[in-house]
Amino acid sequence: MTKTMNERLQLLYLPERGFDQLMPLHIWVGADERILNVGPTFQKIWGDDTVTGMPVFDVIELRRPQIEESLTAILAQEANRLTVGLKNGSDVAFRGTFVPASDGSGGLLNLSLGVSFNKVVTDCRLVLSDFSYCDQTLDLLYLAEANAAIARENRNLTERLEQAKQAAEAQALTDSLTGLSNRRAMDAHLKSLTEPQNPRFGLMHIDLDFFKEINDTHGHAAGDHMLAHAAKIFRSEVRATDIVARIGGDEFVILLRECDDPSLMEGIANRLIARLEEPIEFAGQSCRVSASAGSVLSTQYDQADPDKMLNDADLALYASKNRGRAQHTFFNESLLAPISGSLQTH
Repeated sequence: MTKTMNERLQLLYLPERGFDQLMPLHIWVGADERILNVGPTFQKIWGDDTVTGMPVFDVIELRRPQIEESLTAILAQEANRLTVGLKNGSDVAFRGTFVPASDGSGGLLNLSLGVSFNKVVTDCRLVLSDFSYCDQTLDLLYLAEANAAIARENRNLTERLEQAKQAAEAQALTDSLTGLSNRRAMDAHLKSLTEPQNPRFGLMHIDLDFFKEINDTHGHAAGDHMLAHAAKIFRSEVRATDIVARIGGDEFVILLRECDDPSLMEGIANRLIARLEEPIEFAGQSCRVSASAGSVLSTQYDQADPDKMLNDADLALYASKNRGRAQHTFFNESLLAPISGSLQTH
């Protein structure tokens, strides 16, 4: 004889573990509206306090439909589609379906996470095993994890590209031998310093004396060693905010920010020359150079111009060389006289 659905349901037996696997978010409510049992995932979301034995509407609240919070009201309106929240201060929202027991002894409220699943999963540290394998939340979790992995990879890629860009830009503006700024970087810094209406900075042009003799006598490796040594001296004598650049073979430019003091420039130049004249050892050989320097202050001009300042500092530098080298000269208008006389002669 074929059994009816009710007869088959009465014969249905589910072990507790199987019940929790099928509906890990269920709430089993007795006729007195007290909770008889909850699924393990619901308990995990609620927290450490056991909800079994509590009035169900002290635990959950009906958000939709907006009716009296009672099983009778739910059954009277045949409200099978529910939106349910928690009364523990959490903003978790569930979708739910209530099925009454056939003998009138309460019923079963089965829940699933709505759009708030991602936050709940994170806040409550839920994992795949906390959901029924048939729950669509698993698909949403996989999608969220995939999107998060893609986002992380995109961030990592963006960071790597930015780091590579910064490294390339730094390399393009750096002298590979000395680690100082190169001519391109110096030009950019000088342009930025001359753009304000009243810039205050000093420009010093330095050339190593007798450097060619080191290359000719001891080889280019010794010359490279001397250039690196000179770069260390320059960096140690100026502030971190000042700019030191190698602009040619043995030529350097120092830009001293917020400087309009000739005596300060003179003191820096003399210390640099004195330190550069100290011999250094390379491959068992003593190597010695000196330096000539020429300086100019931006405040010497009504409007500082990069090309004009570089040209004037260069004139001052060669005035130092013509005076016997190992000296420092400030630019002044008298240095232009030989050039003017030469132009008139020709």
